Amino acid sequence: MTETASDKETERLAALRDYDVIGSPAELAYDEIAELAAQVCQCPAAVINFLDDKIVWSKCRYGLMPKTPTPRELSLCATTARGSDLLVIPDMTKDERSAQHPRVTGKPYYRFYCGMPLINPEGFSLGALCVLDFQPREISFEQGEAVRRLAHQVVTLLELRRSLLQLDLTRQDRVTARFYDAATILFADFEGFTKLAESMEPKELIGQLDDYFSAFDEIAERHRLEMLKTIGDAYMCVGGVPETNRSHPFDACLAALEMQQLMARTNRERKKLHLPHWDLRVGPAHRPGHCRCSRASSGAGRSPASTPAD
Repeated sequence: MTETASDKETERLAALRDYDVIGSPAELAYDEIAELAAQVCQCPAAVINFLDDKIVWSKCRYGLMPKTPTPRELSLCATTARGSDLLVIPDMTKDERSAQHPRVTGKPYYRFYCGMPLINPEGFSLGALCVLDFQPREISFEQGEAVRRLAHQVVTLLELRRSLLQLDLTRQDRVTARFYDAATILFADFEGFTKLAESMEPKELIGQLDDYFSAFDEIAERHRLEMLKTIGDAYMCVGGVPETNRSHPFDACLAALEMQQLMARTNRERKKLHLPHWDLRVGPAHRPGHCRCSRASSGAGRSPASTPAD
């Protein structure tokens, strides 16, 4: 059975809903892209539009007055969105697609149009980035390519928006496992932690431990490692997830060395103050084959146990 145009439109609209962008408030990142597109083409106006089932809704309108959503049949951006590549009309009064358009024959008397469809990774056209002028003009190949790339940046923003929405849902629901071909897990803990805990007040102990773990977080982030969890005095992070890469064994080793250097410096200062050492044990473990990880975001929360574990 072949898929009909109606089926594809239903899927496209479902994809658009995934981004929850229709009716959303203004955002600086989208405004800046529209402004840059206008400046690159040396035009006074640009818009980022999304096509709903019956209307064309503007996420931002640089150089133009705000207005209510436009019916799809009255928007040239709808024509752009139905295509797959850049649409340039140097003189809108001489092109059959736009010559009779009400905003060409009447106010605000558009004359130049350049639009690029916003096509997501699944191949659905969600809307268009459009540049407009009130007088005919030509643009160079480089200017057209710039508009094309800026449209890709709009899609990147949309994908980030969708990822954040999915992350919120994941936090509210159970976590779905994801498999990786290879990863490197780094474990670290403090030798003799139970004896160390006996000589310190619990509040001081947990505060000191949290300071060290915060420093480990910074080291892990610099080396593209993802913090997984802490249990008592144990710290665990992983390389090669959620973004796969080839360097995760080296990243983990470099992070381990930096953690050791940090604790060595700290212990030298503690020795001057006649304070007990925190002796760090740390090492990476490379895991070839399939690795399952249920974390998909950075910045995982830390909850050191109130009862230390050696």
